[in-house]
Amino acid sequence: MTGIRALWDDKYNKCLNEIYESYDIGMDLVILDEVDAECYNYFCKTCEAAMKVFPISEHANNMEQELVTGVMMKWKELLKTLRKDSRYQIN
Repeated sequence: MTGIRALWDDKYNKCLNEIYESYDIGMDLVILDEVDAECYNYFCKTCEAAMKVFPISEHANNMEQELVTGVMMKWKELLKTLRKDSRYQIN
């Protein structure tokens, strides 16, 4: 299994549940508005790690290279947006 949830440390389960609550009930979005800086930064760190392993993941192996490239571009856009938030801290 790959992706953000697969890389998530159990220590941050409360944070994970807060972020993914809407997604898990079918709204297809995560909500970061009310999470604290620690949770926000852990989410960012996990997104970065998931992005790095995506091109070699089982999921990506079933995709055309152009699609993998497109997904990677979207990951980079997401990370760029996340880094603009005042809670973001470079570790």
